[in-house]
Parts: sequence; structure tokens; C-alpha cells
Amino acid sequence: MNNAFKQEFNKKGFRELKRTVEPNVPGWDTSEISAGTKQIDFALDRVLVEVQFEKYFAMFYDMAKLEYFYRQNEADVGVEIVPSFRLAKEMSSGVGRGEMLVTDIMGLQRQFPTFPVKIIFIEP
Repeated sequence: MNNAFKQEFNKKGFRELKRTVEPNVPGWDTSEISAGTKQIDFALDRVLVEVQFEKYFAMFYDMAKLEYFYRQNEADVGVEIVPSFRLAKEMSSGVGRGEMLVTDIMGLQRQFPTFPVKIIFIEP
């Protein structure tokens, strides 16, 4: 499924967004730590899209990455494409469910994310 999404988004001009991030921990020596990266699957005109068919923690980490790029003034809106409960039942074990992601976001009562995010469920 990921390859199909990549082909279709690329046809529409979306490209991967990737930034190098130097570690910076106040009061901690990070001189020996190599830089890391922040990566978004698809970006175009300040719209960021992540497609996530993995475990639940990866969905929530995607939300943190979308927030990062928003706070860096590189995005105005984020989109997270995830499996619904019904699709997750048909996939390998441990796949996250979009319904739980939305439930958790709502439980945070507008504290996170701090910018507009659209969650799209993929059904079987």
C-alpha cells in the first residue's frame, strides 16, 4: 500500500520533506552525538502528509513530527492517513487503529496538536 500512496502523491507533486537536526540538550554534552533527521512522507505547498500502517506509537510520533514542522514554520496543515479498526483487523498484528489516535488527540483537549490536522481512515 505504501508504494501505491507514494506513486500517487508523487504524480501530484508531493515530495518527501527531510531535515537534519543537531542534538541540543541543555547541560548535556552532545558533541559526540551525530545529527538526526526529521522526515515527512509527502509535502507540497505547506501541506504535510504522513501515511502510517505500522504500530500505534508510530502514528503518535508522526503527530509529533507534523507539530515540529509546523513550529518551524514549514507547514500550515497536517494530514495523517491511517487504517481504520476494520482494516487493522485484516492486517498483521500490532497495527495501529485510527480511531484510537483520534480518541487520544481529543483527550488532550486541544493541547496537542496545536495546528490543524486531518486524520483520514482507510477502510478495507
